[in-house]
Amino acid sequence: MKRSISEGERFTDHHIDLKGNNDLLSLTRPDIIKDIHLAYLNAGADILATNTFSSTSIAQADYDLSDYAYELNKVSAQLAKKAIE
Repeated sequence: MKRSISEGERFTDHHIDLKGNNDLLSLTRPDIIKDIHLAYLNAGADILATNTFSSTSIAQADYDLSDYAYELNKVSAQLAKKAIE
């Protein structure tokens, strides 16, 4: 039986140091990003921003993760929407 990789382990063997790639938290620790959204909403925020400041193929190229730009944006938007719901 093949063991599935947990979200937090997804990029542990990546060949480039991912330190500073905070957008990746949407994929590896979505619970943290959702909790941040909820904290803002609970404090009275009327709008949320997605965790996508560097979720472009150009910015992700620094980490050799350009192919993940679409997924980063999609998942980040889904996390914000779930927090609102």
